[in-house]
Amino acid sequence: MDILSIEFISAAFIFFSAGLSFLLCVGQLGGRVRYFENYVLAAYLFCLSLFLFQICLIVNDMQYAHPRLLAFHVTALYFMAPIIYCADCLVILPVEAMPRRMAFLFLPVAIGLGTDIAYLAMSDDAKIALLRNLFSGAAGGGAAAARALIAGAGVQMVIYLGFLFRKFMTTRQAGENLVIFYVMTSSIVVIAGLTTATILGYITGSYSLLRWGANLAGLLVICAYLVSLRYPKILQLLMFEAEKKYAGRSLLDQVNVPSIIKALDRLMDDERVYTDDQLTLRDLADELAITPHQLSQLLNDRLNTNFNTFVNQYRIRDAKDMLLRQPEKTVLAISLEVGFNSKSAFYEAFARFTGMSPQNFRKQGGK
Repeated sequence: MDILSIEFISAAFIFFSAGLSFLLCVGQLGGRVRYFENYVLAAYLFCLSLFLFQICLIVNDMQYAHPRLLAFHVTALYFMAPIIYCADCLVILPVEAMPRRMAFLFLPVAIGLGTDIAYLAMSDDAKIALLRNLFSGAAGGGAAAARALIAGAGVQMVIYLGFLFRKFMTTRQAGENLVIFYVMTSSIVVIAGLTTATILGYITGSYSLLRWGANLAGLLVICAYLVSLRYPKILQLLMFEAEKKYAGRSLLDQVNVPSIIKALDRLMDDERVYTDDQLTLRDLADELAITPHQLSQLLNDRLNTNFNTFVNQYRIRDAKDMLLRQPEKTVLAISLEVGFNSKSAFYEAFARFTGMSPQNFRKQGGK
């Protein structure tokens, strides 16, 4: 294959996306503290990685030489819809974990698992014959049944996306922040598009459609990765914005608010937990023995602020003191010591709170 051909570039991009998905999956499980959403995202990224790797084999006609490498391909297809549904619900709904009844969403995965077990039980020659019929458009050798099962995974995805969009629209309130609306709507449209292209690729045996679907999925992964680099707390921001519409609910009725505020002041003033550059809303809520949603509402309703602003005001307070009292320290060293993970983030926050740069603040003696 010509390395300058569209087919080669496409295959290389799919393989790269598969590797990136797997690394992101490992990253979700490699944190110091793991929450339910980390496991959900890890499961989704692992399935996506497996799916992209196997699509890469298919579009390069390598499935005939290595038919066993397509193991659990249908299972991954059926697993995608419910895991995406759960992941998005964690963003748009104020829940710490999914209700147990949502386990029923994963029942169709049994269809994929049963199909893959039957595939693994076949001889290699039978596997190759099935794959040749599937991707040549022939109907024999079980290819028609395989197409029907794969089409079922596509129908499942469309149904789940429809229910997800309906749930999102029914919980949406007039006048709320549009960030979630645009992010969720665009992601649903993109996932529906790549699902349609991929399923049609299986049904018609079109490698071009399979490439389009896999390339679109890979592009989605890369965009999400780049956004997470630029905005490392984007998921937390989306969840915070989603929680605003539930602010009217009495989430704080179950806690002693004055006692929580007193404990919060102790954590910030005495223990200086804000110096941890990995501090999250969940971490701080765990320290207070309340839920992130309760802490979010407490900050929003009782202290008239949000998590990032609340934490940064303590960091900037310390930074201002250190800039004046410790002139031997560089601005970068101070920014890292008070809890910022980059110089640019420190400069941005410092200017927002003081109206000047750290250097000018130091030169002017804090005036």
